[in-house]
Amino acid sequence: MATQKKGTGFDAESKSAPRGKNYLLVIAIDEYVHCPKLNNCVKDAREFIEVLTGKYQFEPGHVTTLYNDQATRANILSRLNELKRKVGSEDNLIIYFSGHGETEDDVGYWVPVAASPEHNWEFISTYDIKSRLDPIPSFHTFVIVDACFSGSLFTSYKTVKAGYDTKRSRLGLAASHSRERALDGTAGDNSPFAAKLLKRLRESPEDLGVQRLATDVIEEVQAATRGRQTPVFKTLDVKGDDSGQYVFHLKANEAADWKACQDAGTLTAYQAFLAKYPEGIYTQAARAMLVELEEEAGWEAAKATNTILSYYRYNQNYLSGKYRAEALTAIKRLEEEQAWRQAKRAGSLSAFLEYKERYPQGRFTAEAEEQIQAILARQQEPAAWQAAKGKDTSVAYEAYLQEYPQGAHALEAQAAIQQLKKKAKEAERRKEDKIIPKQQIKQKSDAVGTQPRSTQARPMHQVFSQPKSAFDWKKWGPVGAGVLVVLLVVWGTSQWAGGGSIPSGTPSENTAITQKNTQQGEETGGESPSTQTSTVSFGGQTYKTIRLNGKTWIAQNLNIDVPESWCYEGKSANCQKYGRLYTWQTAQDACKKLGGRWRLPTDAEWSALRAKYGGEKGAYKALIERGSTDFAALLGGYRGLDGSFSYLGLSGGYWSGTEKGPQYAWDYSFGSVNGELYRLSSRKSLGLSCRCMKD
Repeated sequence: MATQKKGTGFDAESKSAPRGKNYLLVIAIDEYVHCPKLNNCVKDAREFIEVLTGKYQFEPGHVTTLYNDQATRANILSRLNELKRKVGSEDNLIIYFSGHGETEDDVGYWVPVAASPEHNWEFISTYDIKSRLDPIPSFHTFVIVDACFSGSLFTSYKTVKAGYDTKRSRLGLAASHSRERALDGTAGDNSPFAAKLLKRLRESPEDLGVQRLATDVIEEVQAATRGRQTPVFKTLDVKGDDSGQYVFHLKANEAADWKACQDAGTLTAYQAFLAKYPEGIYTQAARAMLVELEEEAGWEAAKATNTILSYYRYNQNYLSGKYRAEALTAIKRLEEEQAWRQAKRAGSLSAFLEYKERYPQGRFTAEAEEQIQAILARQQEPAAWQAAKGKDTSVAYEAYLQEYPQGAHALEAQAAIQQLKKKAKEAERRKEDKIIPKQQIKQKSDAVGTQPRSTQARPMHQVFSQPKSAFDWKKWGPVGAGVLVVLLVVWGTSQWAGGGSIPSGTPSENTAITQKNTQQGEETGGESPSTQTSTVSFGGQTYKTIRLNGKTWIAQNLNIDVPESWCYEGKSANCQKYGRLYTWQTAQDACKKLGGRWRLPTDAEWSALRAKYGGEKGAYKALIERGSTDFAALLGGYRGLDGSFSYLGLSGGYWSGTEKGPQYAWDYSFGSVNGELYRLSSRKSLGLSCRCMKD
């Protein structure tokens, strides 16, 4: 029947443990003079010495033996006294006794070879042993007793806990407890206790701590004797214990250890080999393998963590590592994933545009483009709705619904269409009601007399159904309202007089345009918002200039062909209409070609101009093409870092001469979606439009 293991095992060898000599005192008695003879004590002792000197780090010169007639009381006590002089503070002492034992009044005894059973004063008491062990300065002392009642040497108040061989210890392993007999076993064999002790020492593939040795021996002896014999492992009642434990260290065999290390193939195995053989035959090969295994472990740790920092650390630790390229690829992948997460968290147009700029061929570029188009659509929807409402026609509302079938104002658009159809039907019905029957017209003609066709009476809706080009009173504003009153009076007079024609002398379209310009003058305080001052020419092209906010600006997009400048999509027609797209540096070079003091406007000058005309929205309306000034900014799009062209007709960016950093410069972008003039920072290698200025 299997039993559970007792104890907590042992700790492996510590690199800092003292490595003094190992002393061994062995006492074994079979041929007693007055006590019954035993069968296997000397045999067990000799095999114990053989395994320790053959496999573990015990030298024959440090082994003392007392067999049979040599094991007198005087000799045993004398050898114990000699150990006090031999054993140093870094040395270890193992004592093995195999023979008869007795106990009386809780005092245990070793029985020497010539002692009489009736004369206990001839025995060696645990007090005698303790008094000889106390002054021995050994680092570790380990006593093994294969005798009856041998457990009485131990303390009764302290139990053994798992310790380290770097701490001093005083431990003992007895074949039986203080009130139990130990079995001798069959002649020619080993005692049950010695058999299990030797078996465990012989079979251990590694260094063996006494904690694990005792745990296994106790369990196996109990099983072999069916509980008749229970070994005891406790702390000795001897000075010097510091809760450590002794470890049986294997003898050095570099060739065998190197093969075992290679067979294990683990980082721990190579580390242990190098600790044991720092200057051995296989040391160089072991170090090379250790470096390789450490790199493998470092790479596996980096992959398990899977962070930018973990891969950076791998590359830093292994400058020529075989996974360096994979680490760099992983870093780029994680950086892109991080940038994409940040863009999604921000959820803004600029965030997705920045991601697309950094990763034009990235894993999420297609998704970023979808987000950009969705945001643009959402931003354009309010403008499209306002345009539809401004026109207030079924065609305009239907166009809105076609573009935004699930838009925020879809229900309003559908309701407006229904309302307009209803109004159209009512107007048609009223029109039919107001038309005079032919018979009534003929009777009225007979009564009043024949009138010219142009003066015949017509229904009111026919009078004002003239084409808009003939007269658009809404366009005239207050003046138009006055004209409408005059027309009504004239029409009424004509109607009363039997005629129906509109008097001659209605205002012309040119007069209406003049009036509009007059109103603009009133809104700006009577001063023109911009003044054309002169022109400047280069390369066969003449550019208009205007004076704005105390500065002279070119009023057209620059179209000077310099390296690192492009026509949108490579089409010369776009250059003629929108000018060229420049990098930040080539924009400065192009302005200088105009001569004089022409240069890129600074960030502060752009900002002042924007503030002058009412901020983001006001400046957009004033400075855009067909705005209230002659600045005539165009929505010329831009050229991306990957050479692609985007957003022609939607936005137009203009460089400032002010840097934000080594890679970025400030620019100002006219965005048609929200009708605003934005201040942005873009990479200097981006392609934007250019306006030059001078003081």
